[in-house]
Amino acid sequence: MLASIKEDLLKAGKDEGCITFNHLNELLPDEVKDPGAIEAVFDFLNANNIEIVTVGDSGKKRTLSGEEWTGKDEFQDDEDPGSVSVSEEHESEETTTTYLREMGQFDLLTPEEEAHYSRAIREGFNAIICSIREVKSNTPEIKSLVDRIDLWERRDPTLKPKKQQLNYMRKCVEKAASNHQEHRELFKLHTRLGAYNRSIETAKDCMIRANLRLVVSIA
Repeated sequence: MLASIKEDLLKAGKDEGCITFNHLNELLPDEVKDPGAIEAVFDFLNANNIEIVTVGDSGKKRTLSGEEWTGKDEFQDDEDPGSVSVSEEHESEETTTTYLREMGQFDLLTPEEEAHYSRAIREGFNAIICSIREVKSNTPEIKSLVDRIDLWERRDPTLKPKKQQLNYMRKCVEKAASNHQEHRELFKLHTRLGAYNRSIETAKDCMIRANLRLVVSIA
């Protein structure tokens, strides 16, 4: 990633710790057309604790999980980074013992936290579908994808978030962005989907770790 882009991203996100989709797209040069390049941008933002947010008609900023942006992560872990490392004298311990010890470092979720992460997954999944339907593109890949989403909803009106469907949507959009690089809106769509996907995966990881912690506690 270009050094100039990194500097611009830091300037944009340093005050509030966030950056909007529109601002992010404005900072990305037009010559950046490779959908894979956006992953480096996400990694950089994450490493510098800059969150991508949306802006509603009221002007309020919201996280990708749909909650009002407050400038900090209410559910961020406060664990000591040093506590995760394994000291040299324990390197020879059995894998199972090490696993149980590491799982014990994660707290069980409160009902509020569980609802927060569940909502983040649902909000992210729905936002991806809405973004695909709203993009102004007549490319065959997007038309076919919209038809597929319609079929999913006819089969399941509630359309619960599923990993297989999420991956399918991302691959279709990535293919469209790669095949039609002259359509900048497809690159922007891929950027948006990538951000929401990361939000979903983060929420899922937190829930999985907490569930494993529960199993360890019972054991």
